[in-house]
Amino acid sequence: MALTIWDGIDVAVLYGAGMAKAARVLAAVKRDGWIETRRSGSHRVLARATSSASGPTMADESREETQHASALTVAARARAGYALAWRRAGARTMAGMRLADKVLAHQVHPVKIGADLTASVVSNVLLWKAYPKAAIAVRVLLPVTGSAAVLGLADLDALAMTRRGQYVLAQMPPSAQVVRLAGDALMGLGARRHSPALLLAGAAVIVAGWSHAAWPRPLRRGMTITACRSPVFRHSA
Repeated sequence: MALTIWDGIDVAVLYGAGMAKAARVLAAVKRDGWIETRRSGSHRVLARATSSASGPTMADESREETQHASALTVAARARAGYALAWRRAGARTMAGMRLADKVLAHQVHPVKIGADLTASVVSNVLLWKAYPKAAIAVRVLLPVTGSAAVLGLADLDALAMTRRGQYVLAQMPPSAQVVRLAGDALMGLGARRHSPALLLAGAAVIVAGWSHAAWPRPLRRGMTITACRSPVFRHSA
């Protein structure tokens, strides 16, 4: 048996796997408000019944209620998903941060940033003037002192919840930190050799280390799943 469902311009044809299955489908669409307009052998032609002047049919009202309930369910799931994401983002700080996370978060504290910048500038000036021992002492001791002060006194839990804290926790892996250290060493070499080009190159490498979020990501091999809709019936609203 073949069923042709006609509603204005949209037409869909359902070919049943057997007479019994086609009969069940025919009964279902008739209950949904379709009426049989023509019969030719085992072929049935059905059309959508028009609504009465008093308003929409009970099938239309039931369909609208179902769609409204589905929309509310999707919205509720979306809100739950957002809440879960926020809970996961703040899970690091709920019961105290791990030491590794504290070490990452303290790098964006203003005191730590100021100590690192001051150490770099003063050390490079000393290297330029040929005071290597003093330059190395400043380059090592000042950042270490700043780190100790921030790790011991600062509220790193609150810092980790800020935008810059979330960035450094997510986008500062060991590879990016190694790039930053390499850039600092290159700047020191440039100051020692009186080379502005090396100083600028070192600064650019440090910026690249801080910009880990913009690094190209390797392509991942895997299965790609494409979802598509294949409705049995299509009809106008």
